Amino acid sequence: MNTIDLNVDLGESAESVRAGRDAALASLATSINIACGGHAGDEGTMREMLAVVRRFGGSPRAGAHPGYPDPDRFGRLTMPMSADDLRHTVRRQIAALRALAEEAGVTLSHVKPHGALYHDADEPEVAEAIRLAIDDAAPGLPVMLRSGSKAASHFAAAGAAVIAEAFADRLYLSDGRLAPRTAPGSVIEDPARAAEQAVLIATRGHALSAEGARAALSAGTICVHGDTPGALDLLRAVREGLERAGVTPAAPSPRSPR
Repeated sequence: MNTIDLNVDLGESAESVRAGRDAALASLATSINIACGGHAGDEGTMREMLAVVRRFGGSPRAGAHPGYPDPDRFGRLTMPMSADDLRHTVRRQIAALRALAEEAGVTLSHVKPHGALYHDADEPEVAEAIRLAIDDAAPGLPVMLRSGSKAASHFAAAGAAVIAEAFADRLYLSDGRLAPRTAPGSVIEDPARAAEQAVLIATRGHALSAEGARAALSAGTICVHGDTPGALDLLRAVREGLERAGVTPAAPSPRSPR
């Protein structure tokens, strides 16, 4: 059976959590990444999202979504930090969510860095700080990283479990990198187009790039960002598109990238 994980970043807006929008997104996903106090999120939003996981019987699985401690810029710009300071802030965020998860009877399943931290993990010293933070706060948890990235290779070389990630709602470059968010059309807001890209990734191992070429992507999970405009319609279309194509959304399988 052909399966792939569907993940979404949640708990990034108290308003969205209170309105039930994040719970609706979680109901369509098989993994959720919970903001844990860096770029967004606080104890209240973390508790609410963990309660959603409990209410749904443990599916979707819950992961930590640490970012640069820079809520004013939503963690989307690099924040210069020493390796020790970065390790400390990532460890603190994961540990905070893990403590609340244990209190709620939820077992964390993974870690996914957010925003600029996710991309900066291609730098060895950043990747190593994140890896050590995970070892400190939640040893053995796999990490979600961009398919084909240097970060994924670094973690795998260190013996860490990796879940290779691709995106339904972001435009790719031909080399498999994401187009910068500042580029026109870099965020895919059309549900049909997002679904088409997800199906290509899951069934053929590529997406069509901004240049019209095939960007090779070997992924165990596909993401729709919770803050993308129309995210609920996007995620619903992606899930339905995958199911029509014979792909079953299911929990991720950590592996080392090739």
